[in-house]
Amino acid sequence: MAPDPDSRAFAGESDSAARWFAAQPGWWVDHFVGAVDQIVDYLAVDGILVAGSRVLDIGCGDGIMSLGLLRRGRATEVVGVDLVDVDTEFLDRSAGENVQPPVGLDEPIRFVRSVHDRIPLVDASVDIAVAWSVFEHVSEPVQLLREVRRVLRPGGAFFLQIWPLYSSG
Repeated sequence: MAPDPDSRAFAGESDSAARWFAAQPGWWVDHFVGAVDQIVDYLAVDGILVAGSRVLDIGCGDGIMSLGLLRRGRATEVVGVDLVDVDTEFLDRSAGENVQPPVGLDEPIRFVRSVHDRIPLVDASVDIAVAWSVFEHVSEPVQLLREVRRVLRPGGAFFLQIWPLYSSG
């Protein structure tokens, strides 16, 4: 069966929009370093530390930010979720091209395929949820916010970045 054209745009296939973006100069640094530093610094202002936390990366795409949250942010564990499978071979290749080792078997990072209205994690299982340039693509944002609330532990934090702001629905 042919892939759904809407999901192929972000599937990481060689001709997809996601792969095109990831191949642009500066993409790795903008996400592995820049985005991660912005998240870590913003949360730290309120005393919320990524270091030592279990982090959920919603709409993790190519997995670069997830890996950055683990390595640069020093999260205890990172779970990246997306509607499509993360191409871990592409992530490892991109890491190598940017002087980073590939994802190690012992590193506490995993990628999980989600569905449109459900985050596949148990209730109250993460300390911090991050959504970077995701919500502008979501057709049911209220449902996704309910899911974020469900998987966050009591007192957990949610970092939401939206850009560019437009309506997908």
